[in-house]
Amino acid sequence: MLGRLLGKIFTTVQSARADDPHILPVLTADQLYTRLELHNRLRSIRRKVGIDPKRYEYMYAAPIAKYCELVQLLPASQAYHHAYHGGLIVHTLSVVENAIYERNRYVLPLASEPEVIEAQKNLWTYAVFVAALLHDIGKVMTMVYFIDRDGQQRIINPAAGSLLQQGVKTYALQFRETRHYRLHERLGLLFMAQLLDAISMDFLTRDLDIFGEVLGYINADEAAWGSVGAIVRTADQMSVEADLRIATQTGRTRQFTGAATTLENFGERLMRTLRLLVEQRQLPVNRPGATLFTSDDRVYVYAVAKTLADKLRDAMKSLGATDVPTENTRIFDELQQNGLLVPTASGQAIHNIHVSIPDAHFSQDFTTLKFETRKVFSTASMPQALAGQVSEGSKPQPAEHKTAGKSPAANKAGTTPPATEQDPQALKQEDAITALQSAETVTNTLQQDTSPELLPDENEQLEQDARLSLQQEDADASPALPMVMEEATPLQQVPDMSLLQQVQVSTVAGEVKPANQVNTDQGAESPEATVAAWWAWLWQQIEAKNLVVNRSGSQAYIVEHDGKRCLAIVSPKTFADFAVAVGNYPASEGPLNREAMVAAAGPVQSAIHKMHVNIPFGGKQIHYRKPKSAQSAKARLSLYFFELSKIEHKGLREFLDKCEVTDLLI
Repeated sequence: MLGRLLGKIFTTVQSARADDPHILPVLTADQLYTRLELHNRLRSIRRKVGIDPKRYEYMYAAPIAKYCELVQLLPASQAYHHAYHGGLIVHTLSVVENAIYERNRYVLPLASEPEVIEAQKNLWTYAVFVAALLHDIGKVMTMVYFIDRDGQQRIINPAAGSLLQQGVKTYALQFRETRHYRLHERLGLLFMAQLLDAISMDFLTRDLDIFGEVLGYINADEAAWGSVGAIVRTADQMSVEADLRIATQTGRTRQFTGAATTLENFGERLMRTLRLLVEQRQLPVNRPGATLFTSDDRVYVYAVAKTLADKLRDAMKSLGATDVPTENTRIFDELQQNGLLVPTASGQAIHNIHVSIPDAHFSQDFTTLKFETRKVFSTASMPQALAGQVSEGSKPQPAEHKTAGKSPAANKAGTTPPATEQDPQALKQEDAITALQSAETVTNTLQQDTSPELLPDENEQLEQDARLSLQQEDADASPALPMVMEEATPLQQVPDMSLLQQVQVSTVAGEVKPANQVNTDQGAESPEATVAAWWAWLWQQIEAKNLVVNRSGSQAYIVEHDGKRCLAIVSPKTFADFAVAVGNYPASEGPLNREAMVAAAGPVQSAIHKMHVNIPFGGKQIHYRKPKSAQSAKARLSLYFFELSKIEHKGLREFLDKCEVTDLLI
């Protein structure tokens, strides 16, 4: 089999003319920097690292040069992001730059003494750099063959050294016919010794906990990658999204055309199988129990995610395929990485939709993938329009409150203005907004009049009590430093948009940004309304992946307390983020200091205390837990506990019920 494969590759390569543009020269690092116009980015990385020039040269500049000479003009993907000559280098250095920027916003190690933070500052930065540099390096082996074009016509193995080190002068790229799904994510360690010298390795391994996070990330072990992995993953997403945005704006193709032969990749095989199932009418369309539902204009088709993945897997196996992933998420990733499905506004593969077919008395929510209809159906197989409606976002649920005596505004929570009455400016933002579950509840609660249940003076006193309580509790504990020192960037002025719409637009892009509109009367909302808005905002952040549960360095964890599963929320930062996001506290040009966070968090915490939503501890509101990764024995996080079974937001509660109790906190 190997002989036939090599013969096929060599036949392809030998047939190319001597002046074939697919024959590429082996370049030095400096030549690659010039060709790919990387000098400004390299200078930016140097500035962000901020160490003396001599140390920077052997710790950063030399590994970057070795990396570039190893990967040469390899694209980052065949048909997704950075799919052009040199795309892998451009992508990797973009991730490095973004990662170091993000790392400078973190206080690491978490919840540690200031002297420890200062002593380990450079080590954490270097750990992030190494993880970012190595995150995609395995693609030199899993995605392509390097073919020596100097006469020997041999396959070059990058594990044995760079093309320069192996004496190659010209080469061709040949995409592998068989995909080794995500193997590249676990090959970083193989190349670490090639890129880092002995001094750099000595520095990187001085703290095995930090080094363990680097290994966790480059081995795709999410449970072990900690803060390093969280930072690099964010940086990776930023780079991918930026390139896809540029490709859309410039009309650049996402299909790499520089290889001598472009083989059908696994994503295309999935799509071919999907079309086959459609033609064979094995996927029901536009009826109760269907797998596929078309949008009202039939431009898009939504496929029930799990059902589709199972059917694709079964069909491909029946056709003799042996490389089909067993995990559905891998199939989703493959489709997304090859640009074959339509992502959400936040870059995710999964869309939540609600389908209603009145004549059939059918109304149901689905978790789906979204495709362009033309990519799935031929003219002959195009289905009739759905005799109902598909809307993105789950069906809004009316607010459920346990207490009687709701304010008049709260009683309106079951109404939503029809789509035709929506603000025109908001309609222009539809492609950038992911619909919220319980949107009706949030819209109304954020706009309620002053509740008669609580007078302004009482509100003011509760806020003061909450601040005093927090200050006293913080005085008793070691400082619980913020997880991430976020930069508060004002949202661009959007006229005539509601507060909720501003919050949606500001958070869907992956950042928590304050709305322009600031509510200076913090006592205007009832405690009930404030708590409902808090739950909806928290669910929005989790859905948008801005807040990840049970990850080292996060602001939310699942813990056990008195035999009950609870949600633990880092205080006061998370509550302060909420206050800024909804406009209840003025945004600053930089991160909020401790005093400002306490002040911002006060109103929502007062509402939570008033509604008895959280679980107090020892006569106070704060629980303390020590992060397992913390260096100091005195380090503790200040947390609010909420019993999962009593969380009133349905979507949030159902999601958290599926999460395991974490072992990250002691």
